[in-house]
Amino acid sequence: MWRARYLFPAAYFVLLLVATLASSMNLKLFVVLTCLGLALLVNRHPVSRFLVLFVTALGTLVPLLVFVQSTICSSLMPSKPLALCTIERSATVLLNVGLLTSIFILAAANEWRGSLVETVNGMYLPRNVRIMAIVSGAMIGEFRRAIIRVHHAFTARGEAVPAVSWRNFLALPSMLGVVWAAVLTGVVERINGQWSSDRFWARYVPSWRRRETVKWSDLIVVATCGGLIGIVLDQHLR
Repeated sequence: MWRARYLFPAAYFVLLLVATLASSMNLKLFVVLTCLGLALLVNRHPVSRFLVLFVTALGTLVPLLVFVQSTICSSLMPSKPLALCTIERSATVLLNVGLLTSIFILAAANEWRGSLVETVNGMYLPRNVRIMAIVSGAMIGEFRRAIIRVHHAFTARGEAVPAVSWRNFLALPSMLGVVWAAVLTGVVERINGQWSSDRFWARYVPSWRRRETVKWSDLIVVATCGGLIGIVLDQHLR
């Protein structure tokens, strides 16, 4: 097998280019199903975790999206019924979101090495980009821990309950304010401590790039990129 993955992460940028050039709704849906199917075939473990996050984010996006699109449709006064116009416009946005998400899920499944640090350092990315990815991951982890601590504190004070309740929605603005204050405080402490140390970054984000063996899944991803490029070019040349 080859000892260097020179085509990665460039292959995922090619998939993003294909997603940009694709104009047919059916083709976009085909790309979504192809990327998700490959991701499940390559590595099921990280896919299940990312899908949970995606479905959760989608659940918060859909109500706002439907409200915005219905407002636009009512202001444009189209010939189509309001409900049909809203559904069509919302479906287009959701398909584009699903298209980008499926490509990111495929990348996560194929590149996953058990932790964010190992995964990012195993890719052919500039060191500055890898540092940004590690910092973003640490921020997400800090935000998650802060949410749990703040919710426990509000529950202990009786301002929230450990279940689905309207009281949690009433306390949500205050909880988010406390969460962001806790996260920013934690970030300042990290920057003043370990994040300001060169030895810390040399350990977790080294300047050298590790050479990894090309896997069978890499070949499948590259072949998929080539096939999708051919389909998109054939669509545009017709």
